[in-house]
Amino acid sequence: MKKRVLGLILVFLLIVANLAACAKKSDEKSQETDSKDSKTEETSDTSVTAEPEETSSLSGEIVYWSMWQETEPQANILKSAIESFEKANPNCKVTVEWTGRTIRDVILPALESGEHIDIFDTDPNNIYNADASKLLDLTELYNSKSLQGTDTVKSSLLGGLVSLDETMSQKAGLTGFHSLPYSPYVVSFFYNKAQFAQAGIDAVPKTWDEFDAVCAKLVAAGLKPFTVDDAYRDLIYSFYMQRAIGSEACAALAQGTVDSKSKWDDPMVKQMLTTMEDYAKKGYFSDNIDTNIYPAGQTEFALGNATMTINGSWFPSEIANMVDENFQWGEFAIPTVTGSSVPITENNIGGQSFMVNAKTQNKEAVFELLRYFISNETQQKFTDNGLVPCTNSTDWPASVSDQKVIVESLTSNVDWGAGMETDFGMSVVLSELTKVMAGDQTADEALTAIKGLIK
Repeated sequence: MKKRVLGLILVFLLIVANLAACAKKSDEKSQETDSKDSKTEETSDTSVTAEPEETSSLSGEIVYWSMWQETEPQANILKSAIESFEKANPNCKVTVEWTGRTIRDVILPALESGEHIDIFDTDPNNIYNADASKLLDLTELYNSKSLQGTDTVKSSLLGGLVSLDETMSQKAGLTGFHSLPYSPYVVSFFYNKAQFAQAGIDAVPKTWDEFDAVCAKLVAAGLKPFTVDDAYRDLIYSFYMQRAIGSEACAALAQGTVDSKSKWDDPMVKQMLTTMEDYAKKGYFSDNIDTNIYPAGQTEFALGNATMTINGSWFPSEIANMVDENFQWGEFAIPTVTGSSVPITENNIGGQSFMVNAKTQNKEAVFELLRYFISNETQQKFTDNGLVPCTNSTDWPASVSDQKVIVESLTSNVDWGAGMETDFGMSVVLSELTKVMAGDQTADEALTAIKGLIK
């Protein structure tokens, strides 16, 4: 009996030992399989991510002379674009000369002397009028893909800016495009939307007759309709004249020559003078219209002592620290004149432009840097800093957002002051019109005085 029990125990122990051995082998095999699977997965992951990076073929130094001071917000934005360009093109180096506004005086002599300059920026009119032969044709760049790759450089830009450069090129006897406009401005009326609402005005005026009606409502509400500084005082009547008789005829008025004397007999000229006299009699103009010295007029506007003024896109930034943080900005284009065929889509826009030295030796790299300068990312930084962007898909700062449609709908660019800022225009015409706007003389008296001073 005892032997039988011992035998059963021995059999039981052998069974347990075998089971343990099998379990150990199974675990080892499972661990080995898991390890192999893990290695397989790691190898697979590495093969997916290990894609070679595309290396830029661009190289060399690009020298850029800038119209900005290095501490200005525009300079900081462009620095950021340059950093992105150099990171994407490690064999390129951009050297910047932060020249400031003096660039307009030094750039042409520098180009003449053979100074190494690839890109420069300034008011393009200065270069087009002085020596357009210094400019490289940028039509190839305009027709190439933008940095976004979804459109061309040309289609990414605001249409009004494209038209502006095309017009300047044509006037200089060139074909194609020779500058890349950015940092644009528009001349328009600015108004206080809250005061429009206070006076029950729900639409901006599109004609001077509607402008008259708007002013009447503002006066009825106890508000002063319009003010302006001495620096911009001529714009209200000069752009009225442009709307009445067109840009060329308007500019001819301000020549002060014997040949131009008869042009002052145009009935539209008398209508403009009579309109300014009428506005003065109705109290539409600030009491300080004839004495405002910059920035007195814009201070009146900022403090709510006048509802409208006329200025450029830089205006809100100049009084940003004076207006209430919830100030409701509004803008509208210069109204049209009843009976005239000049459309509301002819306006004065301008800005700065990037231009390329016709003798650059690194065109492809230069073009790529310019794509970075006008990319959506760079232009969004302009907006974020309260500056106006140059691309279609970028929103404008809220303070000038109403101006974007003026640029988008532009059919023809009008010169600053409608061409009336000649010596005669800024001495004789401005002086006599200021008296009319101040209520110190009549339209007839002003017309007689102006014609009498034409020799």
